[in-house]
Amino acid sequence: MPVFESHLSDYSEWGIGRRICEERQRRELTLQDLAARSGLSIARLSQTENGLYIPDVAQAHGISRALGMNVNAFLPSDRALPYQLKRYREVRESTPVQWSPVTGHRTCDLWPLADLFSGRHLEPILVRLNPGQTPHLRHHPGLEFAFVLKGRVEFELKTADGDFREELGRGDCIYVRAHHPHRFQCLDGEPAECMHVLSSPSANGLSGFEWLPHSSGRLNGNGTSKQRTPPTTEPASLLGAELGALRRARGWTIADVAQITNVKERQIEQVENGERTPPLDVLLRFARAFGKPLRELLHDPGEERPYYCVRRSTEIPGLPARPRRVPTDRPDAPMPNTYHPLFADFPTRQMYPYLVRIQNVDMHMLVPHSHHGHEFLYILSGEVELVTYAEDGKVSAVLGPGDSCYLDATVPHLLRGETRNPYSSSSAELIDVYWCSLGEQYLFDTASIAIEPGDLAQAQIQTEAELLPLAKRP
Repeated sequence: MPVFESHLSDYSEWGIGRRICEERQRRELTLQDLAARSGLSIARLSQTENGLYIPDVAQAHGISRALGMNVNAFLPSDRALPYQLKRYREVRESTPVQWSPVTGHRTCDLWPLADLFSGRHLEPILVRLNPGQTPHLRHHPGLEFAFVLKGRVEFELKTADGDFREELGRGDCIYVRAHHPHRFQCLDGEPAECMHVLSSPSANGLSGFEWLPHSSGRLNGNGTSKQRTPPTTEPASLLGAELGALRRARGWTIADVAQITNVKERQIEQVENGERTPPLDVLLRFARAFGKPLRELLHDPGEERPYYCVRRSTEIPGLPARPRRVPTDRPDAPMPNTYHPLFADFPTRQMYPYLVRIQNVDMHMLVPHSHHGHEFLYILSGEVELVTYAEDGKVSAVLGPGDSCYLDATVPHLLRGETRNPYSSSSAELIDVYWCSLGEQYLFDTASIAIEPGDLAQAQIQTEAELLPLAKRP
């Protein structure tokens, strides 16, 4: 599940024109010679070498053959990286996605934080909520974690038990069962900003941009339906909106779905409109057609309470730490960081948000570790060095406040921090959102009595699993 290094580059960085010129001159060819061999005009070749023209695929092949080279020699590396970094400045200077389904108003701006990571199980997004706008209600399978970075936000949730509202301030966070219609709205005259992480029982599988708003109004292929009126909290309405959005996100017609599932078109229309619910065997056909787990489409409201959980900024500093598990073959492995579950009292599956404090330790004490799953890191303070491996060896990067990283945790990696403050035992803090289908117990000793940060380094919890990577939060 890599990020291809070429996807992180821009054509202007490739230097193709300069390299063509160098190869031509090395072979002592004139522009006329290369033009005769490649089939391009002298003027076009001159423009290409001076960066004024971008050759198409056929022209690139023609030039490379004329120089006796493989066209790949002019392309950037396609090395597979097990992580994607997003720099604070890079994100802020990029053009946001303006999401305004149904209303047409610019209700919020979105920046994807892991858009190039293939097969990701988490969908991290930076969201700017614009003042004076009421976003459309949306819903998607799975869970949603939101952390308020700036301003005040109102959260609204519609359920079969009624409507719920919460006011969230800077540093507050919330965990939501996201298939219920919900929205976040700015309460101040200035934009509010939140970091959201969405999780679904099924991975996206595709790389890149399937999470972006479609004409269907669907977020990540799992968002609001195209209906002009928002879905109700009735199971038939929610299921119909979800199936319709899944179909449109794939560009399928109702006739396409009918042929794939062997269900009558009229029946599919009725299901999508919330006029009827499908028999369970038909629901199984829909799940197969859309590549979704059956339970993702079938929700039992009676088993979903509580619907959400809020953690206030005033509570977070005092949250108890939870010990990490270590492998049986390394019982003396150092445990320099403290891990604080943000929602230990909220029953969740697969996605686990933690506050991580990085303690000061010598680099020689740390070794890269790997474990099942993915991680999304958002740096709050301090600096964190990520050390991991790509195809050809070790790679490292330093992250600062506002930077983020999506990480394939099955690749050996470590996180470490540094501080110039000799009186501080910690060097960085971060939000670390774990995705693990094996459960939280695989990652942490969830049954253990909370361990204080000062004692955490001595904790030795054994398991057959590999030692989990060190997470931090500046």
